[in-house]
Amino acid sequence: MKTKIIVSGGYANEINSDNTKFFTEIVRDTPDKLSVLIILFAKPEDEWAKKSQYVINQFERVGGLKNIKYTVATHNNLENQLGKSDVVYIHGGNTALLIKSMQKHPDFVEKIKSKIVAGESAGTYLLSKCFYSKSLQQIRDGLGVIPIKVICHFEDRNENKLDDCPDNLEKLLLKDFEHKVYFV
Repeated sequence: MKTKIIVSGGYANEINSDNTKFFTEIVRDTPDKLSVLIILFAKPEDEWAKKSQYVINQFERVGGLKNIKYTVATHNNLENQLGKSDVVYIHGGNTALLIKSMQKHPDFVEKIKSKIVAGESAGTYLLSKCFYSKSLQQIRDGLGVIPIKVICHFEDRNENKLDDCPDNLEKLLLKDFEHKVYFV
């Protein structure tokens, strides 16, 4: 089974038609009983409870009659939590913090195979091969789960910054609320 990856340009917590489509895509073709792991490593830990509730609210809006169990990921138990999850949601935030946090979990890429994985902004960057971060003002490498070079929160500028990424990668310019689906 292929891994379904849905990437978002950012601000997925806001309620609008684009984010409804994003979260609907995440739960499309999933069983009625579903386990969602929410990774908030791009946020300070004292914000996890509040931020996870925004994500839960979005899933509940589109989940219909699905019985969804939510778990907030922890560093101490991530590998075990990944094994028990159908869906992995990687929240946006501080990209550098997220990438540094995920370096503690070298088996992450292997553990998400055959799952549904959604990344929002920093989560999209983590899943990409190469990205340009406006906040960091530099090109960085993600984990390479999807072979793309990407800019999130795209505003019709800085596209040329991706020229420093490998040419063989698909270029993805995601504006706020936009998403795209990949199967790898």
